[in-house]
Amino acid sequence: MTKNAGGKTIAQMRAENPNFDRDLEISFHLADKAKQQIPANLIAEHNKIDDWLKAESKRFTEHCAPARARMEEIEQTLHAMLLDLNAGKAEGKKASFSTEAGTAYLSTIVTPKVTDKEKYLDWCLDNWPKYGAMLQIGAPQKATLQEYQDENDGKLPPFVETSSIVRINIRRS
Repeated sequence: MTKNAGGKTIAQMRAENPNFDRDLEISFHLADKAKQQIPANLIAEHNKIDDWLKAESKRFTEHCAPARARMEEIEQTLHAMLLDLNAGKAEGKKASFSTEAGTAYLSTIVTPKVTDKEKYLDWCLDNWPKYGAMLQIGAPQKATLQEYQDENDGKLPPFVETSSIVRINIRRS
């Protein structure tokens, strides 16, 4: 009796998945794709596979829901236990549980946010020698960059470069 990597027979998989035969047919159909290089056929096949993947992903998500819920319960319980050990404080030295199975510990994630860009920029420039490194400049805003290029014959501003990729998009009709 042939079994898959999960140790299930074809009969067991067929019993668990009412669409097993259709899914298997799709798999064989994929192997035969070289014969179907007509765009309409390829788009239809893409949509069919996309539908199948979405359905199977949803089914898998539903299948995993009880385990994910239990993991969330465990995390909440450990979180509460660690906060109790830390006398309710999340800052400072933190307690942890180190076991043979693993370690549970608290960490604090800090996400800075600029509340007034102009005033922050002025402050950084006024304090440049000591705090200039706090001024991080990322990528320019796309709309403003495009506006600059439109006004300057497609040229980029000084010290700016772009990279691009071309990807395929398939929209359903």
